[in-house]
Amino acid sequence: MLNLSYHKRSIIELGRKGEDLGSLEEAKEGLDSLQEENESLADKTKMWSERAGELEEAINIILEEKGLFDEAKKAAMAQLETIDKARMGFELEFTQKGLGDARATVARLGREVMQADMTRFKAIAEADNLKTEVSKLKEDMKTQSKDLQAKFTADLIAAGPKLSDKVVEATAILRKEYDVKKTKAKAKHAAALQEARKSIIEESANAIEDLKKELSTEAKET
Repeated sequence: MLNLSYHKRSIIELGRKGEDLGSLEEAKEGLDSLQEENESLADKTKMWSERAGELEEAINIILEEKGLFDEAKKAAMAQLETIDKARMGFELEFTQKGLGDARATVARLGREVMQADMTRFKAIAEADNLKTEVSKLKEDMKTQSKDLQAKFTADLIAAGPKLSDKVVEATAILRKEYDVKKTKAKAKHAAALQEARKSIIEESANAIEDLKKELSTEAKET
């Protein structure tokens, strides 16, 4: 007797395994294995058909021996045929469904692999384009830097005489301001020195005067 639950479980497990592992090659191998099982199932179906013929002959003998009516014989044969067709139809439908699911899984995995490859190729192309743009930008910056440096050097050389005149002029102005400040500082210092000298002379004169008065007072007392 065929173990339908085993085949059903094998197909379901195969489909889940193909989804979990995400392996297109393994799913294809599973499809080949399922095809072999289908062929084996066809052989078994043929065997059951042959046995059904043998069973039909046995039923005829039994019916004849027991003297059953032709109607009973036809009813029994019809019931047997119905059961056999239902069994074969179920097995065939289930097998075809399993093959269809497996093929759908393989096709889906194939599309996913193709999509992943396209995404990867697109990412590689974008990375290459970005790398090219960065390299071009670096070269442009180098060129612009060289151009700016050359322009700055040329402008500096061209402005050399003017800058020299401005430096001389600025130096003369600074020197003049320095001389003025120096003269003012000397005058201020001389005035302060004169004031200090005057103050010292006055204080000295006052001190001498006080000393004279003191000496005069002491002389009178003695």
